[in-house]
Amino acid sequence: MGSGGFIVRFLLGMAAGLAAVTLLIGWIGVRPQGAALAAGTEAGSWATPAELAWLRTAGRWETGVLRRLDGCGPMLVTAPTTRLERARDAFARACSQLAADETRGAMQSFVEANQLLPPGEARDLPVIAGASRVSRVEPRFGRIAGVLADKDVEARCWSRRDWPQLMREESTFTGGQLGPGTLGFAGINGNRVNLAPDVCAALVELGYRVAPPGDAYALATAVVTLSHEAQHSKGFAREAEAECYAIQVAHRAARQLGAGRTYAASLVRVYWRHYAEELPYYRSTECHKGGSLDLGYVDSIWP
Repeated sequence: MGSGGFIVRFLLGMAAGLAAVTLLIGWIGVRPQGAALAAGTEAGSWATPAELAWLRTAGRWETGVLRRLDGCGPMLVTAPTTRLERARDAFARACSQLAADETRGAMQSFVEANQLLPPGEARDLPVIAGASRVSRVEPRFGRIAGVLADKDVEARCWSRRDWPQLMREESTFTGGQLGPGTLGFAGINGNRVNLAPDVCAALVELGYRVAPPGDAYALATAVVTLSHEAQHSKGFAREAEAECYAIQVAHRAARQLGAGRTYAASLVRVYWRHYAEELPYYRSTECHKGGSLDLGYVDSIWP
């Protein structure tokens, strides 16, 4: 989510099956969590200049392949490091599967490749609940996203120090689709959502009562961010669709964070008041009670 709406990692306008995301960046299965890797190790460090250059090429190449879905053309050049070469191998396997008309297998291989890209986003993080200044996997937020997505989901809260580094890698790979104003991103059918520092701080404020409730719109935005990314994890690709569904279940996320029924409903109403300000592709004229995007939940909060 940027200042005007949510952004998932990839270029817009992909084929419906891949649906405008960075190829399902979430894991097929949630990997075990361990201690954070030491800074500077190949698996845990941020991308080098050579890796950034390769990521830029890889992003352009992948975009072209996914827009066509009829072959790969010239394959990517050899990656500069072992960790990126593993991603290249998965891309090559996807190309072979596309050539053999094994579309489903190719999509799985693209998922595998994107789980490794950019390299900093796939690093191991410690599991820490509540307030923290370090990047971590937040188990409570992951459980809430998982309930909304009907699957296991890993929620990653990035620190103020790491988020700009992550955005540099993401911006390089996606051709500038993600940037400093991004609040969160996830992948279609994935198992991992990434949240900006301000989003996590607001969720911690609401969920762990570290301070009296602050700005209602900031809190509402954080809750909807988490709910929105969970919709992408569930498989909804179109931004307007994911956004409308997210708002309809946001009060449930707020309740699971510990908000009372009345306060949770008030946060959703605050968010609705700003719905018309979102970017056009995050809004839909069908997002209203009785519209085609109405999930039909009796407890949904409508304006």
